[in-house]
Amino acid sequence: MIQQAFSLNQAQLQLLDMMSFIKTPEALRDLNKVISDYFVKKADEEMAQWKNTGDFF
Repeated sequence: MIQQAFSLNQAQLQLLDMMSFIKTPEALRDLNKVISDYFVKKADEEMAQWKNTGDFF
């Protein structure tokens, strides 16, 4: 387990830490929504940047 933890990045470690507090299905749904919203926001920001700069790769 310790060797495996060293191979995880910071975001993955934070998710594991948050998941250790999940005790109900509702809490899991809430966490899922927060994570999904975060990635949608990041994707929207990247798309806006690409449109503004024309730099797609």
